[in-house]
Amino acid sequence: MKILNHKYSNKLELNKFIQENQIPNDNSILVQVFYSNCSIEYIEIVRMELKENLPNIAIIGTSTAGIVSNGNINDNEIIISFSLFEKSSVKAVSYCNIDNDNLFKNLASYITAKTKLIVAFVNTFNHDATKLLHDMGDKYPNIIIAGGNAGDDYKFSSCYIFSSTCKNCDVAFAFIDSDVLKVHSNYILNWQTIGKDMVVTKSVGSTVYEIDDRKALEVFDYYLGEEISGNMLAHGVEFPLIYKQKDTNVARAAVAIDEENGSITFAGSIKEGTKVRFGYANIESLVDMNQKQIKEAYTTKNEALYVYTCAARRQMLGNYIKDELSMLNQLGDTTGFVTYGEFFHNYTSCNNDLLNITTTFITLNENESVEPIIYQEKLVQKDKKDIALKIMTKLITQTSAELEEYKKYLKYKLDITSKSLEENLN
Repeated sequence: MKILNHKYSNKLELNKFIQENQIPNDNSILVQVFYSNCSIEYIEIVRMELKENLPNIAIIGTSTAGIVSNGNINDNEIIISFSLFEKSSVKAVSYCNIDNDNLFKNLASYITAKTKLIVAFVNTFNHDATKLLHDMGDKYPNIIIAGGNAGDDYKFSSCYIFSSTCKNCDVAFAFIDSDVLKVHSNYILNWQTIGKDMVVTKSVGSTVYEIDDRKALEVFDYYLGEEISGNMLAHGVEFPLIYKQKDTNVARAAVAIDEENGSITFAGSIKEGTKVRFGYANIESLVDMNQKQIKEAYTTKNEALYVYTCAARRQMLGNYIKDELSMLNQLGDTTGFVTYGEFFHNYTSCNNDLLNITTTFITLNENESVEPIIYQEKLVQKDKKDIALKIMTKLITQTSAELEEYKKYLKYKLDITSKSLEENLN
């Protein structure tokens, strides 16, 4: 298989691209349309042009907070990504105003014993992706699900999802069936934790009311300062709560507060009893850990990668996110988008999770590859803000480490003193 990404400009250029690349009009093609800062009316024109040209192919599309294409991240444009499969077939379906029970009844006619991958786009404001993912994992534990919550270029007001058959829907799915397709899911977080372990003592879904039996907002104000309450969307993502769920490190970004009851709403659910710590991006170690993680896991080229990176991660890392995406593109050609929550399938636990502040990606291969990856340094130019961020996070890490060492020293001295007193008393 292979990926071909086309930057849309007009109908004539789209038709030319389809003809020159001999894209067939059959079920071996998945078209993913990603757009940024375009009107719904304009996107509908593009959708109809695709349906005119290729009426038999599967199409799913979404608004974004940025577009991932061939290792780059783009805004203010439309990218049409064609996945050309050789030995796999694709179906697409979408739904509006449907609960999960009825949705799963309908999905039963699309999912088969050969379904290797489900790509899902969810309207962030209209459908509960967390429940959908967990239910999907319970019902189909061995099928990988990838994708993410739609974005709207950081406006946080409305999203738009569509498919071959629906121009405005809550959920869109693409199903890839195959006897030979190999799909592997992975994710990159590498945020560091800081401070003590805390316990979520009262929560409902994505709203946390109490941490360590104190109002959640009081805890955030105590550690991060009262200024964070005034602009949680801007600053809440910088210091997420991080916890372990089975084998997956999950980060939860704060997105809203209720001053009256002192609660904080996060971009994903957190269960009562969950042990959490504050997290932050230590840029210096994050870059090194990303490279180490990827190089150890991947030694040969892949035919394609679908990449979904969080809007909060992009916002926090600045230009460092470009280094990350450029490195992933060395594994194989990439396509994807910047999400408001990315979907991840854990191989070990067979669970699906909605993640935040993470880059999730899947590799797809219909054929065995022997071509080695020769990793190259392609560092993106950084501005003053990026450099300042790196310096600040290194300072936090270093002083935190020194404090931990000092605490160990004090404990050691206290133990020695206590032991000496006991001996003298005896």
